[in-house]
Amino acid sequence: MSADAQGTFTILFAGGGTGGHLMPGLSVAEELRRRYPQSRLVFVGASSALEKRMVERRRFEFRALPCMKFSGSFLSMPGWVARTSGGLWAARRLVAELEPQVIVSLGGHAALAPSLAGVLAGIPLAVMEQNALPGKVSRILSMWAREVYAPWPGTEEHFRNPSRVIVTGNPVRGDLPRPRSPELAARFGLDPHKKTLLIACGSLGAQAVNRAVIAALRRLEAEKSWLQVLHSTGEVSYEETRAAYAQCALQSAVLPFIEEMPAAYALCDLALCRAGGTTLAELTVQGVAAVVVPLPSAANDHQRKNASHIAGAGAAFLLDQADLSGEQLATALLNLLGNEETLQRMRAASLLVGRPNATENVVARLIGLLPSQPAPLATAAAAVQGGN
Repeated sequence: MSADAQGTFTILFAGGGTGGHLMPGLSVAEELRRRYPQSRLVFVGASSALEKRMVERRRFEFRALPCMKFSGSFLSMPGWVARTSGGLWAARRLVAELEPQVIVSLGGHAALAPSLAGVLAGIPLAVMEQNALPGKVSRILSMWAREVYAPWPGTEEHFRNPSRVIVTGNPVRGDLPRPRSPELAARFGLDPHKKTLLIACGSLGAQAVNRAVIAALRRLEAEKSWLQVLHSTGEVSYEETRAAYAQCALQSAVLPFIEEMPAAYALCDLALCRAGGTTLAELTVQGVAAVVVPLPSAANDHQRKNASHIAGAGAAFLLDQADLSGEQLATALLNLLGNEETLQRMRAASLLVGRPNATENVVARLIGLLPSQPAPLATAAAAVQGGN
């Protein structure tokens, strides 16, 4: 099946597993749907409830396939091989059913089987990599990919075929950047006149960060006259963290997950977060000053590479998890929040690092991979009117 002039085509987005992998794909899919409303855009991933909810909330089709992350243990090898083989056969059936014109790998173990099934069927493959140091699945799939989309210069040196790597930036939500306004605080029940610390622990949570914040609350509470906190804990740590805030007088909004992250970015004066590629892309497009704590167990320590990139540009302060005591964290946060001149410099540096056109860059490259070039909605409508 080929794309027609009216924009009827199918693109399959493979992978996900976390919001960091999934959100760039959703951003690209939303822009494709805006331009080509007749297109079919399907997400294929693991059977994660959060993943399914995120995809279907944006009115895209979601299909789950069996997959298993390889732990590296010899004892887990038989189960991984069986699970992956079953996923590949299921993926081949799904690819035959959907007949996509392009497959986009979003990274993560869930991307492997659908992407390989597409390669075996002769379908063009594109790889979207969110991090400065690419993941194992992205490096493997890049051997067959027509194109690889990278977040920052220098990423290409980690791939076997650097000539296939295009620095597009990491796609972010279509409603970024968001202007700041007093109404944003009301959405979270906060005070528009206080400085706001955003603590964003991602869809899966960051227990070490949450517990360090709990330990820092007494120091932060002493500044309650001018400071408030908007805290996204992740599901796992929500109850423990919420209970700790309930014991202090610091004004706060504590949520397991913030759906309206653009509003949160626009509201905050400083963010405390991990250093996933998607999070940093969103921060820099909005121009948010940040304290970043790389996840030490991230594959190949790629979050440190991400954090070093923006910290080196002056957009963030890097804090090691090993140094994450409540006292040290409170000192770092309050020193920055109390120095508006430093915050302004960090915000300006953040904007310089950001790539606000990343989504448009990736969409243009994907359209170029289609067998025939579909006309976007406005052009197609004009052609029909002219034909009448």
